[in-house]
Amino acid sequence: MKKIANILLLSTSVILASCALMGGNQASLSSDSDSPGFLESYNLLRPYHSESGVKAWRYINPKFANHNYKAVIVRPAVIVSNPDENSISPEVIANGQKYLQDYTKNFVKQNGYAVVNNSGSSVSALDIIVAGAEVDPVTWKLRKLTSVTSVMGRVTGRIPIESGDDSLLVLEIGGRAIDTQSGLLVGASFVSVPAVKFKDKAGTVGEFESALTPWISQALRNFVESN
Repeated sequence: MKKIANILLLSTSVILASCALMGGNQASLSSDSDSPGFLESYNLLRPYHSESGVKAWRYINPKFANHNYKAVIVRPAVIVSNPDENSISPEVIANGQKYLQDYTKNFVKQNGYAVVNNSGSSVSALDIIVAGAEVDPVTWKLRKLTSVTSVMGRVTGRIPIESGDDSLLVLEIGGRAIDTQSGLLVGASFVSVPAVKFKDKAGTVGEFESALTPWISQALRNFVESN
């Protein structure tokens, strides 16, 4: 893989349903009926190597394997939240979104690409998202999409867990990239992280940013690596 393998071509839809990215270890990450709008088919996504206790998923469109992108539009990052759930303060969420966007811009620049505001023949559009999800504790198959604040509320005990619910609560961190001329998907990369790893790490801006850093870094690095 040429330049497409050396740039982080990530972005994501800001539609909540587009955050569903998990499933069995061997094939698709979720059924298309569970979460329309993000990809034409979630069967495109494949497990990618990651450390024990987390799951990573990746897809790179072979149609763009030889495309020489020179610049990236880094759109505002989104952390899906509901202030009424009162588990993470609006200040922490807002600063976390800015941090993710700035981190992604710096990562792209460090890989030799310009960060721009306008589309073009050598430009991809990239967004980053963090969302909450409930998954099967064995297969990691998606059961339900939700907000980060809902997941963190249950992990910290601020929101009760329904009786009999054995779901593993995770945060989905990553996104997808779109070719700005054709509108076609260039690639997607996500890391599924148990929300318990963020317990007691979302109380301040600095703590939350530090907790996000290794996972957004992994999602971005997974695009850099060749197949």
